[in-house]
Amino acid sequence: MSDPFPANTLRLEVLNHAVRNIPPEHMRMHVCWGNSAAPHTRDPELREIVDLLLTARPLGLSFVDANPRHAHEWSVWRDVTLPAGKGLIPDLVAERLMRYASVVGREQVRRALCSCICRPMLASVIGDLS
Repeated sequence: MSDPFPANTLRLEVLNHAVRNIPPEHMRMHVCWGNSAAPHTRDPELREIVDLLLTARPLGLSFVDANPRHAHEWSVWRDVTLPAGKGLIPDLVAERLMRYASVVGREQVRRALCSCICRPMLASVIGDLS
């Protein structure tokens, strides 16, 4: 079978080479499809590129899902097993929530976010949500 995304394969090979001397646990890689106002009609589905992305050296992987075109991409992880040591970045989200909480207070963050879909993660960051 031919590579459906040869340019991306090459980019990832170049990235892996460029960071070859950096410990993987010290790196995070953010994957996104851009933030343009144009429709994202030509974006590949995460399912189509996830195997390629998992060959990246960084152990931390962050995927965009704020764009409505990709809001469903989380479901890919039902069928894809992360390699040993690799992880998604809920702690990056947690870090950002803690930054806000340190400025405006935990209670204000809790009130603003208590209905978010990442409720278990939110609870682990700012405490009991009840």
